[in-house]
Amino acid sequence: MKIIAIIPVKPPGEGKSRLENILGLAERAALSRAMFLRVLKATLDAGVEAIVVSRDTDIRQQAEAEGAWALAEPAGGSLNTALDMARRFL
Repeated sequence: MKIIAIIPVKPPGEGKSRLENILGLAERAALSRAMFLRVLKATLDAGVEAIVVSRDTDIRQQAEAEGAWALAEPAGGSLNTALDMARRFL
């Protein structure tokens, strides 16, 4: 059986909103990007294929550059929408 990870990713400027009291927008966006890349690389390094679902073009391009599949999430989607989209893709 093949294992494939689904990694939903918000656009970096929208993530980590609970940290807004201590980090500015640019810092939160940089943290979001760094965390995404760390999770993606760890997943791929473990020999697990990955599908990244995001509205953000840069995130999708980074995912593909690392060897993952990338799906464009429609605007206004939820986490469940992103997961269903990846599941249907599989």
